[in-house]
Amino acid sequence: MIRLTDEQWERIRDHFPEEHIADGRPGRKPIASRRVLEAVLWILNTGAQWHMLPQSYPNYKTVHRRRLGVATRLCAGY
Repeated sequence: MIRLTDEQWERIRDHFPEEHIADGRPGRKPIASRRVLEAVLWILNTGAQWHMLPQSYPNYKTVHRRRLGVATRLCAGY
């Protein structure tokens, strides 16, 4: 499991804005960006395929869909 400490998350959180979904919209609640980033880091660390993402992380399809934004933000500082 990859978990960011609160200190680590505080240092980078401004680069990972939360999804804004209109109130009253039907469907699932948005997944926290921190959890998506932790899932992406797990994939990068293990080299596993997306569908092998453990159930303790958000659904792999959600993570896969949002990964591009995460990757773009990670690379923006370099």
